[in-house]
Amino acid sequence: CTQVGRPSEPHSVRVAMKVETATIKLLSLGLGDSGKSTFNRQIALLNSALDVPSLHNYGEALKENAVSSMQCLLKYAAEKGISLPKELRGAQREVLDAASLTLAVAEAISELWANCVIKDLYSKKGHKTGISSAAHYYFENAIRFSEENFLPLAADIPYVKLRTTGIYTISFKLSNSTMVTITDVGGQRCERRKWIHCFDNVTAVLYFCAIGEYNMTLEEDDTVNRLQESLRVFKEVICDTPYFMNSAIVLFLNKSDLFRKRIKTHPLSRYIKGISLEDSQNFETAVHFIRKCFRDVLPLTMKLRAYVTIVIKTHSPQSCHLRR
Repeated sequence: CTQVGRPSEPHSVRVAMKVETATIKLLSLGLGDSGKSTFNRQIALLNSALDVPSLHNYGEALKENAVSSMQCLLKYAAEKGISLPKELRGAQREVLDAASLTLAVAEAISELWANCVIKDLYSKKGHKTGISSAAHYYFENAIRFSEENFLPLAADIPYVKLRTTGIYTISFKLSNSTMVTITDVGGQRCERRKWIHCFDNVTAVLYFCAIGEYNMTLEEDDTVNRLQESLRVFKEVICDTPYFMNSAIVLFLNKSDLFRKRIKTHPLSRYIKGISLEDSQNFETAVHFIRKCFRDVLPLTMKLRAYVTIVIKTHSPQSCHLRR
C-alpha cells in the first residue's frame, strides 16, 4: 500500500527550518530617563536598524532638547533669584521667548553657555532643575543642530532625549539562524500599566537603573527619589510576579560616570539608608552597595547579572548608516 502525500523532507532541511525560527526576545525596562531607550537606539544603530524618518525625528528632538534645557536652567535661576550679567540679558530673552531652535536662538544658547555663571549653575544645581544630564552636549552643539536640513550624526544619537510612549520594538539578525527583538516601553508611571502586555515568553529582562541620578527626584513626582523608585519597581515588577521566573535578569547600573562625580559632593548616604558616609563617597563600595540592594530583593531561584555602564558613550562612525 502506497501512502500519497507531501514527500518527506530530509532531516537537515527540517532542522534548518527550525533553526531559522529561533528568536531571542529581550524586554527593556526601567524608569523614565534611565538610559534604556538610549541603549536601544545604539543597538539599532549598530545593526543598521535606523531609517531616515527615525533620524529626522531624532534631529527634531535634539533641537527641542537644546531649547527646553536652557529655558529650564534660566527659569530655575529666576526662581532662585540668581542674577545673570547684564550682557546676557538679550540672549536670555531670546531663549525664553523661543518656540523652536532657529540660528538666532542657537547663538543665544551658545552665548549663555560660554558664560561661567551658567556653567557654574548647571554644574552645581543642574540635578535640581530636572534637565537632562546631557544638556551640556545640547548647548555645545546648538548651532550645528539649528542648521537647515540637519540630520544627527551617529555620535548624536545617544544624547537624544525622547520620551518613550507606548511600545517600541526593534528587530535584527544576530546570525543567519537567530533573530533578536528588543521591546522598549515607556518608563514614566503613566506608561507602566502597558508593561504587562509584553511579559510573555521573554528570554531576558534588561533592567536599567540610572545610578547617576541617585540624588534626583522623579519628573512626575518631585517627592520621590529616583533610586528608591527604581528599586521599588524592580521588586514589584520583576521579583514579585511569576512572569520572569524562567527569564534571565540583566541589571544595568547606568550613568556611572555621573555617579562617580556626584558622590564626592553629594554622598549616597544622604539619599538611601544602610551605607556609611565614608563608603557612600567611594565609587566601588557605593556601587557594590546598590548592586546588593537589587540582589537582596531577588528570589533565591532567580539569578542576576549586573553591569556598571555608561551607555551614552559610542564608538560608532561619524555618519549614520541608514536602512531605507
